[in-house]
Amino acid sequence: MSNLKTKIYKGMNKVMLDCETASLFVAQKDYSKLSILNRIKLWLHLLTCKHCREFARQSRSITYYMKVLGSINENEPVHKLSDDQKKHIIEEVEKQQYTN
Repeated sequence: MSNLKTKIYKGMNKVMLDCETASLFVAQKDYSKLSILNRIKLWLHLLTCKHCREFARQSRSITYYMKVLGSINENEPVHKLSDDQKKHIIEEVEKQQYTN
């Protein structure tokens, strides 16, 4: 019976990804096409790992917003800070520098 368990374990190791490899595949998927085998391995890993699913969701959001921001004309900023907001941010940064 232990021989069967060993074979199953070895077979699962060939199919299942660790979280580090899965995160690399998630990042790679946004910029290039994964092979069918790697897509299946990633899909199986994401089915079982909630942390990697969350990372994949965040990665998709970041990629989407980078594409949106990249299409905006740089000469026309979307958001502008008021002088008071800028002053407040500078004060907070300076406070952090002195406390650390």
